[in-house]
Amino acid sequence: MNAKAWLLLLLSCCPLVIGCGSSPTPQSGSAQNPEVLVSLTVTEKVTDHEDFPGRMEAVNAVEVRARVNGYLEKAHFKEGADVKEGDVLFEIDSRPYQAELARTEGNVVQSEGRLQRLEADYQRAARLLGKGISQEEFDKVAGDRTEASGAVTTAKANRDVANLNLGYTKVKATLSGRVSRRFIDPGNMVKADETAFTTIDSLDPIYTYFDVDERTTLRRQRLVRDNKIK
Repeated sequence: MNAKAWLLLLLSCCPLVIGCGSSPTPQSGSAQNPEVLVSLTVTEKVTDHEDFPGRMEAVNAVEVRARVNGYLEKAHFKEGADVKEGDVLFEIDSRPYQAELARTEGNVVQSEGRLQRLEADYQRAARLLGKGISQEEFDKVAGDRTEASGAVTTAKANRDVANLNLGYTKVKATLSGRVSRRFIDPGNMVKADETAFTTIDSLDPIYTYFDVDERTTLRRQRLVRDNKIK
């Protein structure tokens, strides 16, 4: 057989050799089974709800202001703290108002003393009317007594006002809540009904405001009309 015949025979046998080759078999234990996660079926009642962005505002809010003139001496609260109604927040210099109260109390004593003297004169004049004292003199004594009585009333009113102003030198919280920052520092001059010290917002109860889109509002109204929700 010549060389060309041998070459053709060799080429014809190569596919048979390759095709008849045995493939490697997987060994036992080398392959792992895939993991499968299983969840049990759960039946629950789902409540339909809507989420809306909102904001909270206090039901009651006050701006604490000075009610008398004077120099601010002390601040007795911590900014952002909770305070109770009646707590002293600020103190204004009270010395001028203490002096004014003392002066008005002296006027009350003086006026009451004068009224007491004129009351005695009136009683004597009443007994002597027609027995040495004319009607004109009696009327003068009676008028002086009435004037003295009015002076006592005026003096007492001035004393009450002075006492009230003295109390206003201690600035108190008018409601319970959370106090804001301090608007003015001690040492500054404050003016009645003009100078603001701070603000107080009530905490309980509180308002909550939120906006609802028109589509949701109409859908909710329809559910209410159909008695599906309250």
